[in-house]
Amino acid sequence: MSNRRVLVVDEKQDTTLHLQTLLDSVAEGEYTVAWTDRPDKGLSLLANQSFAAALVAQQIGQKSGVELIALAVSNGVRVPLILLAENSDRQLDRAARNAGAADFLNRQALDSFTLEHVLDYAIARTRMMDELRLVDEQFRALLRHVPMNIFAVSRDGVTLFSEGKPNPDMKHIPGRSVYELFDDDPEFLETFQRVLLGEECSRQTEMDGRIYENWYTPIYDSASQVTGMLGISEDITERKWFEETFQHYTSELEARTRELHAYNYTIAHDLKSPLAMVVGYASLADDALADANLDDARKFVREIITAGQTMQNMIDQLLQLASETHIKEKRTMLDVRQVIDTALFRFKYQIETYGIEVDISPDLPPAAGHSPWVEQIFANLISNAIKYRDVSNPHPHIRIRGSHDGTVSRYEVEDNGVGIPPESQKTIFELFGRVHKNVEGSGIGLAIVQRMVKKLDGDIGVVSAAGQGSTFWLTLPASL
Repeated sequence: MSNRRVLVVDEKQDTTLHLQTLLDSVAEGEYTVAWTDRPDKGLSLLANQSFAAALVAQQIGQKSGVELIALAVSNGVRVPLILLAENSDRQLDRAARNAGAADFLNRQALDSFTLEHVLDYAIARTRMMDELRLVDEQFRALLRHVPMNIFAVSRDGVTLFSEGKPNPDMKHIPGRSVYELFDDDPEFLETFQRVLLGEECSRQTEMDGRIYENWYTPIYDSASQVTGMLGISEDITERKWFEETFQHYTSELEARTRELHAYNYTIAHDLKSPLAMVVGYASLADDALADANLDDARKFVREIITAGQTMQNMIDQLLQLASETHIKEKRTMLDVRQVIDTALFRFKYQIETYGIEVDISPDLPPAAGHSPWVEQIFANLISNAIKYRDVSNPHPHIRIRGSHDGTVSRYEVEDNGVGIPPESQKTIFELFGRVHKNVEGSGIGLAIVQRMVKKLDGDIGVVSAAGQGSTFWLTLPASL
């Protein structure tokens, strides 16, 4: 059996001999009693934790035993301290325990059994408390590293503990009342009352740009009575971001899938018509050549060329649509008037043939963009104005205007053509969202235009009415 050292702090050295005799009579060799009559030396000896217990006299010189015990405890002494009093005194006993004493012994009524029992109990109790303290420290250390805040609140609203990743919205401070901490959060206080009635609750909160998921559950005692609330608060900001990002890309994938179906449809449908023309006119040209009818053969070959060019234009547009998401645009400050003039040059023949008046505002503001894209955007809008002109109007016109509004440059392409019914304006920027089926076109151009504008951080829309022309507007950043 291991030897336990017991320190006696007392002015009388014979106390040590008496205590050693009492202990040897019941547990010979198990205890060794040491002695000092100096309180300061006693504190020093206890500080190194080499004693299993200590008995402190009621009075040592000018210092009382209660004062010495309180001083030792405040200095972090973990050895069980027992006050050795001159006689039984309930008030002295209470004062000693309040100071941190493990027990109280009456010197006059001391016997070997009582002494051994008190020492054994005090040492065992201290060892158990040390083990519990170690477990508690390990548990709290573990909680401090979990990615959530775990806290407990007593039934009267006092925060018992709070560990883990801190949550600014919770502000749990052990010992403080939730009624004080959450006086500006009636929803939390209502939730607390519901939990005390046995309900499990949860809610989501936001604080300083962070999002938290909170769960609350009742704490029950052995009689199944609710004694408080256990709460868990988890920072789910990143998880929410990943969920929203995943949803965004899922929606984008679904949109691309719909576009792919539409793409397949146009390959099967829109390209079928000019291809049928090529095959049909090639057959007629072959028959004409067989009959040596060169005039008809030449006419059919010209139709074949026209149909082939139509297919070529459609394929170019489809390839542009497929590739534009992979182009990393190089933005520069653009002279938009110069870009528009370049786009207009493509349609010089049609404008002159149809007698279209083109009026461009002289004060078009500059914009930040990718020149080839901006040229293609205006070319498509001008092409549509020509294509959907009102053939019954002897004075067709196209007017291009611009204005500057803070960080945005705005442009308008206005025509006095056939116009677009309100019910069709929502679909014209979708793939193959054609309005006038009797006019040649693939229904791809405006979808390409919208994508380009969006990728340039701009916006596009239309104001129109059937028979009253159309005004397409678009915005682009006014600076890099």
